[in-house]
Amino acid sequence: MRRSDLAKLMSRAKEYPMPPTPQKSCDKCGKPNRLQARFCGHCGQPFAPAGSEQEGRSHQGTRRLPTSVLLLLAISAVVALLVYTNPSPDHYRAFVQRELVEAATTPEERFVASLFTPLLGWGIDAFTERTNYYVFSVYATHLNTAGGLKAIGILGTFIVVETPQAFSPRPPAHARSV
Repeated sequence: MRRSDLAKLMSRAKEYPMPPTPQKSCDKCGKPNRLQARFCGHCGQPFAPAGSEQEGRSHQGTRRLPTSVLLLLAISAVVALLVYTNPSPDHYRAFVQRELVEAATTPEERFVASLFTPLLGWGIDAFTERTNYYVFSVYATHLNTAGGLKAIGILGTFIVVETPQAFSPRPPAHARSV
């Protein structure tokens, strides 16, 4: 490289100066030092670790997940919980049997219901339609009244939506077509 080329480069360097590097000043002597310095390069005074600077270093290697990813994970966890706790037809049968025993008003009715209700398991299955939506299920036990027993099974429990006026079962549409 010739001397004239070097002079041109030096003049251009003056036209486009480098941006100043961030520095911190020493509390004792006031001279500038690098941000990463732990001791003053002029007087040897140690720099006190700043609270925000120390916190910045401790979290420097960790990354936060975006809010959309956290929201997606939360929704996925709720859906997985609902799918896992969706009650089965066996749970519904036990629920109806328990409801029949509890619906008895006198001790004699309760005694008879507790004896014969376990035998009605096949009848409950025959008169019940289940619509499974994966996160919850709708159970409809058809009776000869204006409605029937309808319940929503969700989170391992049942929410009764409609109760029958009297208990006189009739088979659901798919069982009657035979």
